[in-house]
Amino acid sequence: KTSSTEGVCSDLVRPKRSVDLAQTFEQMAKSFGLYQHCCTSGTESSSMLETCKHRSERLSFPPNFAMNQKKRCAYAFMKCCVQAIKLRQENVDKIILSHSATDFLLDAMPPKIRSYFPESWLWEEHTSKSGSVSITKIIPDTLTTWELKAVAVFSE
Repeated sequence: KTSSTEGVCSDLVRPKRSVDLAQTFEQMAKSFGLYQHCCTSGTESSSMLETCKHRSERLSFPPNFAMNQKKRCAYAFMKCCVQAIKLRQENVDKIILSHSATDFLLDAMPPKIRSYFPESWLWEEHTSKSGSVSITKIIPDTLTTWELKAVAVFSE
């Protein structure tokens, strides 16, 4: 709108974000005290679209962690992971993609560098009286190709 005769614009101004996502994640992590790093791991966005539960199965713990400490760490990870997903979904409508918003996006969702590369994946034994076995599996995501090796043993 053009300004009124007094020189004051009467148009509504878009409200600013009250708290940055990164700050919210940091506050959430601090609430877990000694397990702050576990929570921080949970707030990291997963580019592989994995569930929080699946990600929590691959958590690595310091060697000196007792079983109860591992459980507390996994709990902090899960709580923060679920909450981070919820907060990101709530903020999708508030994000305006412009050059000035890219810093916010990078701070809120840092890029995830893959570190889980399984050397081998499927070890199963199957027996068949007919001499034929069919197996259907969904293989894990990988950057390289999968190599299949089947070994058959039979007696005559």
